[in-house]
Amino acid sequence: MEARKRNARPRKYASAAERQAAYRDRYAVIEIRLVKETADTLDRLASDLDTSRNEVVNSLINFALLNRNWFTLGLFGKRLPRAED
Repeated sequence: MEARKRNARPRKYASAAERQAAYRDRYAVIEIRLVKETADTLDRLASDLDTSRNEVVNSLINFALLNRNWFTLGLFGKRLPRAED
């Protein structure tokens, strides 16, 4: 047991609070509004794939960013209504 402690990897974070702060700094939180049917589809995919809706959304976004030049081709689909400024 002593040898294990001596050869242990050094701690990356001094405390759990420091580790949590690093996690929060590493990831962005974005709020979005979706058409109800789209949210239902995400939930169904998550259930069928036995994963979280967050994982499904991340996978879909990564796929979309890798497979389309959004800067050149622009957006598609119907836009959600916006309040006038």
